Amino acid sequence: AQGACRRMPPLQWLRFAGRRALCTTPSPPSASATPPPPWMMLCYEYVPDVLERRGPHRPQHLQLAMQYVDRGHLVLGGAFDPPNGAALVFKGLTEDGVHEFVAQDPYVQNGLVTKWEVRRWTVVIEGKGP
Repeated sequence: AQGACRRMPPLQWLRFAGRRALCTTPSPPSASATPPPPWMMLCYEYVPDVLERRGPHRPQHLQLAMQYVDRGHLVLGGAFDPPNGAALVFKGLTEDGVHEFVAQDPYVQNGLVTKWEVRRWTVVIEGKGP
């Protein structure tokens, strides 16, 4: 199998080692291979009294988030504990696409978010769930 090492008795290995490598490495992806969809993390910092002020804006904020969930772009989201900010994880959306989310977010539009940052996220481990 490509990428695997074969076990050989020591004497056989000595005769074989001079002819070709024992371990093969997977070929690099071809130029035509589709790159994996990008992951983006959006981090918000909230005003200190966010819990008191978010009420009128929360339904529209969650509705916007669910639109991105339904499109398969918003994977996770939620406030920190204590709620001084939040993180939202997007998959398959460009940085500009996340900026569009921010521009539409009622929390941002109504001053509940004091600072935000979009970061490209390199996911190394992704579980498949239970």
